[in-house]
Amino acid sequence: MINFTKHAMQRMRQRGIVKDMVEFVIKYGRDKGDKIILGVKDIKQMLQNKSYEQFRPLLLKLLDKKGLVVVFPDDAVVTVYQITKHL
Repeated sequence: MINFTKHAMQRMRQRGIVKDMVEFVIKYGRDKGDKIILGVKDIKQMLQNKSYEQFRPLLLKLLDKKGLVVVFPDDAVVTVYQITKHL
């Protein structure tokens, strides 16, 4: 089970990001130290791959957000935000 700080929950509400998106990014994103990133390029590749077909609606939502960065340093998600530059 993934823990979320109060700050992370507040930011998720403000940014229209749901737990399913965050959990998907943590599971399938690229680990960059304290951050886990799932960018547009990653999402488009997953949409082309039949093994991710069951996640298509979620992937489309993530694509609409232009990808996500999850700050997950230890045992809790600290914050989540949309990617603002090409990663």
